[in-house]
Amino acid sequence: MYDFSKLNLVSTVLSKRKLKWFVEENIVDGWDDPRFPTVQGIMRKGMTVNALKDFMLDQGPSRNTTLMEWDKLWAVNKDLIDPVCPRYTAINKATACKLQLTGAPELEIKTVPLHPKNESVGVKPVVHTQNVYVEADDCRDI
Repeated sequence: MYDFSKLNLVSTVLSKRKLKWFVEENIVDGWDDPRFPTVQGIMRKGMTVNALKDFMLDQGPSRNTTLMEWDKLWAVNKDLIDPVCPRYTAINKATACKLQLTGAPELEIKTVPLHPKNESVGVKPVVHTQNVYVEADDCRDI
């Protein structure tokens, strides 16, 4: 039987008594709101079960109360999902700015991997054309 300590997170209220007020006042959607530091909340925010488990095992058995940064927990999650997560590019249609390139092919479709280092994730078609859409903030400098 191992002893375990309390884990505190920097700048985070973990008291269920204090968090209950937000739920009762309908400020949040419930205990699984992604803004909440609950297990259900961080799972909705993108945390994986294996990352949470690895993070807890990394802490090891201790009787001392520990104070951790959220960054460490999310770094463990990133290490697990980064090698298998497909990469996509998107822009907001409402703030898109159309550019016309000279010297570019009129229409060319290339197949590129979904992950630059892991080809087993799959491939996606990428359209290369003279018309390119970028975010409006990036158009201001052109």
